[in-house]
Amino acid sequence: MPEMDGAELLGRLRSDGNVVSVVFVTGFADIRTAVRLMADGALSLLEKPYNPDELVQVVRVAMERTEKQRDERRIVLDAQRRFGQLSDESRSVAECMLAGMSNKLIVSKLDISPRTLDRRKQMVFATLGVSTVSELIALASRAGVSGVHSLPLAE
Repeated sequence: MPEMDGAELLGRLRSDGNVVSVVFVTGFADIRTAVRLMADGALSLLEKPYNPDELVQVVRVAMERTEKQRDERRIVLDAQRRFGQLSDESRSVAECMLAGMSNKLIVSKLDISPRTLDRRKQMVFATLGVSTVSELIALASRAGVSGVHSLPLAE
């Protein structure tokens, strides 16, 4: 490639957030280069001359891995999008729930009535598409939300 080598291309793909499995085919690769490429996320490194069957197998694995990574990324982005749709009030309740607070403690901390808390919890569950605290925690985990003050802002 005239403008950049494969390692630079892989670095650019990663920095741009592209999810793709990369297989390198090279005429020469030293151990240091191979280690660097693998550390940067290359799936495999084949040296010329390569076995065509091996190339086909590695490309199949790369395609399957790329599809799996893209599916996982879609799940994460969807979870983040849903958390971003929470109102400020619902976000505060969700943060408290994720922190493991009891209803009594949430009511006290947010200075709201138990009935208001129930309504806001229902809004949290409806907005996020979950029905239990366990599902809320799982969704937060997928979204990379760890608890208090880490929820994405509503758009």
